Amino acid sequence: GFRDWTNVYGLGNHGGGPTRAEIAYLLEMREWPIYPQVRFGTVRAYLDGIVRQAEEEGIEIPVLDHELNFEFTGCYTSQSLIKQANRFAENQLLEAEALATLAARQAGAAYPADRFREAWTRALFNHFHDILPGSGVRETREHAMANFQEVAAVCGAAKRRAGNALFHGVDTASLLPDTPEGRAEREALPNPLFEAGPGCDSGVTGFSMAATGGRMFRPFVLFNPCAWDRREVVVVRLYDPEFDVRRLVARDDRGNAEPVLLLEEGDYWGHRFARVAFVAEVPALGYSTVLIGEGASDLRGVEGGPWTFTVDGSTKVAFDRHGSGLREFSDPSWMHPLATPHGPRFGEWRHLVELPQGMNAWVLGGQLDLGEPLKTLSADWTTNGRIAFVRRRLEVPGTDSRVTLVGWVAAGVPGVAFQAELDWREIGDGRRTPSLVVGFPLPQKAAGALYETPFGTVWRPSYDGSDVPSLRFAHPVPQVDGEGGFTLVQDCKYGHALREDPRPELTLRIVRSSHEPDHAPEVAKSTVRYAVVPHADPPSKADLVRLGASFNHPIQVFPAELAEGSKPVRASWVRCETPNVVLACLKAADDGQGTIVRLVETEGRATRARLAIDPSLGRTAAVVDVLERPTEGRADLTDGVLEAEVPAHGFVTVRLT
Repeated sequence: GFRDWTNVYGLGNHGGGPTRAEIAYLLEMREWPIYPQVRFGTVRAYLDGIVRQAEEEGIEIPVLDHELNFEFTGCYTSQSLIKQANRFAENQLLEAEALATLAARQAGAAYPADRFREAWTRALFNHFHDILPGSGVRETREHAMANFQEVAAVCGAAKRRAGNALFHGVDTASLLPDTPEGRAEREALPNPLFEAGPGCDSGVTGFSMAATGGRMFRPFVLFNPCAWDRREVVVVRLYDPEFDVRRLVARDDRGNAEPVLLLEEGDYWGHRFARVAFVAEVPALGYSTVLIGEGASDLRGVEGGPWTFTVDGSTKVAFDRHGSGLREFSDPSWMHPLATPHGPRFGEWRHLVELPQGMNAWVLGGQLDLGEPLKTLSADWTTNGRIAFVRRRLEVPGTDSRVTLVGWVAAGVPGVAFQAELDWREIGDGRRTPSLVVGFPLPQKAAGALYETPFGTVWRPSYDGSDVPSLRFAHPVPQVDGEGGFTLVQDCKYGHALREDPRPELTLRIVRSSHEPDHAPEVAKSTVRYAVVPHADPPSKADLVRLGASFNHPIQVFPAELAEGSKPVRASWVRCETPNVVLACLKAADDGQGTIVRLVETEGRATRARLAIDPSLGRTAAVVDVLERPTEGRADLTDGVLEAEVPAHGFVTVRLT
């Protein structure tokens, strides 16, 4: 019933202003006898008129309390390298700010505020609506990736400098065993770092994994960027080892000797190296220290092989020797197994070809079937009774592309984690758009799924197979109350789909070779990490957010000197003690006066959050707005405990001084 209509005009859709020709057209339209009345105005004047007419004529304006649409679903995946670089930049900036803040407060290190501002500006510029969605031309992609490289350089340098300041003086020598080898190493102290491995592993940590000090024993400091305790698999490199890399344990300050699993041996620019893995525990927003050297351990937890393993005495995981998924994934505590030997493969990679579609970067083309499964070209496995790694080299049917898929399970670490290295060589055209998806069949049709949005979650009941966006996780919700199900977490993808036909399934779209307006954005090598975490009971939204955050902020490995020192081998600076609240950031205040913490409520209920805070970060607290100006709200910091009111589905920013 409204009589007015607003028309926004201007050059293009990138913010260009009105042209003289457009103004002339509009002026001419005013004189047309059978055309609506045309007048220049503002959006505010239009909306005021709508409200006025609704009140005068009793027009009821409908209220929509759901998402409006999923515009341009192809953009959730197009130009996947930009998506990966964006996630990397966001994660690295938060980690670098937290480390630099701790180093400034604990060790008096300089805080690179100007560099962080420059890096955030570059990262946020790339959120522009034709950059992050992957709907730009080649020059756009090249410029964006250069921006992201600058962000990575700033963050990597800041993290390395902060780590050097923060962890220098950790008493790593206190972990030396009282053995002839340990006593000999102690007599040679200090045993400083030496340089090796420039560039290695910087794609995960942001900085190179250099060599540690020590000869027969190698110390590492493990940093946890999240404000809750973690237990995870950690992978490190040992350069020029003078010990048997097949007889190693990782010793910590609590007397644990975790067996170390050898993954790879090789040479890197004149240095021999061994890549090894072990299970580590790191306290909330803090660090622990491990010392790797020869030793014995009777710790177990993963039994079986070569392709079937039992984890923690109950969870059964069977990798498909000839395909890419899991043949079995079950546990007696689950109401339904996630995979059975006679059912569809869980986590199977498939090659799809989309039908022709215009605006290819923006719009997904239809597909005729679920796609063709990838086949195994070769496979190998290794285990030490504590961790099991399975490596499969896959071929993409009908192409020259390959995928190397590594999956692993570990004692005391729920679920199965994967890392895929893609060598993708496909170029789409007007006839076909090649793509890869990973499918996770559901035991039964889901009621819907929970997905992550910025600072929150959203429930979507849709299961028609259309792609929908999510940040770090997707959790299909079973129709039967009380069932746990599983959560899919990943480190660089956004396009998820929940379907019912021809079978209930959650899919994650990995790559698609869009060709318009960038003709070949995907011909490259790339890496994606993801994991499936099962639940015997329904997880809370806070559980899901913490899962996603932990997977996107892996434990950071810092090489250390082997030396006596005054700093403890384990510390925690911030611990979030309220289950439905998470710490979103820790940074220095923009004006240099104090420390900023931001807390997010995840469950939809107003909460008085409680955090344990190290005194070095502040002794008084005040609520500020996002520009760090004083505002209404209550926050108290007493005896190292911060308490702050956080609104339901909201966040609060607190300045500590």
